Amino acid sequence: MKFCKAIRVFVAFLLVAVIAVSPVCTLSETSWETMRFPLTGVEIDFPPASELIGSLELTSDIDLAPGVRFAEVYYIGAPKEMGLSLYRPDRVYTEEENQLLYSSCVSLLQIVCMDDGKTINHMPSDHRDSLDPKSFRELGSYEDHNFYISWLPDGYESAGMLSAEAKEEIESLVQSCMEPDRIRVFKPGEVSSVPIEFETTDLDGNPVQSGELFGKNTLTMVNVWTTWCGACLYELPSLQSLSARISKKNVAVVGIVMDIQSPDDSETIRNAKQLIADADVQYMNLIPWDGILDVLPTYAFPTTYFIDSNGKLVGEPVTSAMSSYAYESIIKERLAVLVQGN
Repeated sequence: MKFCKAIRVFVAFLLVAVIAVSPVCTLSETSWETMRFPLTGVEIDFPPASELIGSLELTSDIDLAPGVRFAEVYYIGAPKEMGLSLYRPDRVYTEEENQLLYSSCVSLLQIVCMDDGKTINHMPSDHRDSLDPKSFRELGSYEDHNFYISWLPDGYESAGMLSAEAKEEIESLVQSCMEPDRIRVFKPGEVSSVPIEFETTDLDGNPVQSGELFGKNTLTMVNVWTTWCGACLYELPSLQSLSARISKKNVAVVGIVMDIQSPDDSETIRNAKQLIADADVQYMNLIPWDGILDVLPTYAFPTTYFIDSNGKLVGEPVTSAMSSYAYESIIKERLAVLVQGN
């Protein structure tokens, strides 16, 4: 009897050991990858992309309204080998690919940061339909910034082609991100101190190198726009007027046409050139380069960055169209920051 009892204890111990090493979650503590939202002021540790069935895509990190910052991450359940993306696809999708993309993706999380000590209940009324304050829970705070998060805000309602396996992974992602210290808040709008470096071309195919571009100006205002953005097109003439006025202050305006997919995207380049000519724009416009979102994380148009002669960001980006005089006021402030820094 004692022998049988010992066997049962041994088997039970063995089962516990097997369960403990079972590949339910094979992620090591050092294998997490960090997704950072610099404008909103949040960073999140996710499992590495190589270990996921689907893919994660940061689709927003913007000023939603004065004093309200917003970030969002989508989960895309379409097969990775198809390379489908919600943002800046590198090819024109077929109708079937578009259907697969939009019916196999869900909003994994939304984060709202309220400035000046305000709470989620101060959400502007024109955003309450899409961002119901009741669906958000407290995430934390930093100084006078309060952070809130909503998990799977839209559920799986529109994701009819999402597999059961993908849904299981989504639930696992939510649970893992709820672990202590997986989500961290910091001062919103913190800009990177790493110089922006790139090589690309202008719309005529002339090579442009970032060091030469930024090095000849005290400050460069980089306006990121698209040919389909009405607000972007509206401000082009005023940006040209601004460019002519501020050149005497050793400040330049440069555009980046974000919906140009590559130097071979002749149709979009031709369209951009026509729009530029119609607005009588004389300043340089560039083609996006590989990895641009790593250094200029742009998810709303137009977005304007301010960069010093060393290629470093100066202050927060502006995520809306503005008058030339409003921009000029911001430029004055950024130049003052540079003087103080020296």
